[in-house]
Amino acid sequence: MSEYKDTKCYKGWSNGDCCCNCEHRVKIMKHPSNKGIAKGSISEVMGYGCKCPLEDGSMKGSVVFSDWKHGYCELYWRKEE
Repeated sequence: MSEYKDTKCYKGWSNGDCCCNCEHRVKIMKHPSNKGIAKGSISEVMGYGCKCPLEDGSMKGSVVFSDWKHGYCELYWRKEE
């Protein structure tokens, strides 16, 4: 079962939809061989990414980075079980 079932977050959108409970959101972890702020343990979260391509199919295979786990976009899709 998903940790997001029936979870609402009001930091993203007024109806409870948020990047933190979106199917497209992924955590971006640090790595010991990285430099600067990206250097660290693989158990440390560096930020969050949206793996959703644009509606026209462009950016396929790309991830949009965010340093905050909350937000909202037009391509939001709530995580399911």
